[in-house]
Amino acid sequence: MRASSTRSLAGLLVGVALTAAAGQTWAATRAAQEPPGEGKLATPIKAGIIGLDAHALPWTKIINAPGASGELADMTVVVGYPGGSSDIPQSLELREKSVGPVAELGVEIVASIDALLEKVDVVMILSIDGRMHLEQAKPVFAAGKPVFIDKPIAQLIKDLDESGHLDRTLIILASEFSRDAIMEGRPGEQVKNQVNQPDIIEEEKFYGMHRHFTDGSSVLMWGGGVEKGLVYGKTADERPCSSIENPVVIDQVHQSIYHALGMHPETHYTIEGRPFYTTPDGQGKPILDLFGKAIDNQRS
Repeated sequence: MRASSTRSLAGLLVGVALTAAAGQTWAATRAAQEPPGEGKLATPIKAGIIGLDAHALPWTKIINAPGASGELADMTVVVGYPGGSSDIPQSLELREKSVGPVAELGVEIVASIDALLEKVDVVMILSIDGRMHLEQAKPVFAAGKPVFIDKPIAQLIKDLDESGHLDRTLIILASEFSRDAIMEGRPGEQVKNQVNQPDIIEEEKFYGMHRHFTDGSSVLMWGGGVEKGLVYGKTADERPCSSIENPVVIDQVHQSIYHALGMHPETHYTIEGRPFYTTPDGQGKPILDLFGKAIDNQRS
């Protein structure tokens, strides 16, 4: 989808957890442990990590930090299953470097996923090898535990599709990267360059740089009733690579997400006594052409 305008760790867990597959939401887990009338958990949510061969160590340091606040203070990593892939040297190296330090943070190391599931409320699958994710997730689904499955996107989509959960899971990939990586702002607007970059890119180092060209960027969407293989909109082939067909503004993206998730378009959040909507006054309209079939918005 072409768009004409353009991480709390706990928030990421809440947002991406495959709750439909688990049959239970993170919020429900939290509510079950929260005393009525209070905003703090009586006991922290116990989390387990499957796969200590990626970024389990830094995540555990953040979550289990003595000074953790907000949602992070409501969760503790208590168990880890090392996992690892024998045909990926990096996996074995990272696992070797991580198991000991993770254990020193108060995390029990167990020899199986079943043993981990007996001790936790929620699960994070962080294995570096995406090929293993589905098989690691199946016992978590069967146990009815909310689960966050990290990277890679292609394998995640394939696994969700094969397990029958893709239609009830909406995956979105978006970033500040734009269609024209050399231009800042919009055509005809003079804005301050945030990085110095040549008009013609000849050195490899410049490929890691980008500009905030707000007249043409892309958003990828999978599942949630989104039609497979659809390209909605078009950007010009010549610079500036602006949106030239069915341009989409970010308000429409937000309301399309709400539509796919079955959320009322006027859903808002109160900040400092003021309601904040995803679109102006909650009046935005979803792009119905994105959806190839009717969406079951009666989420269980």
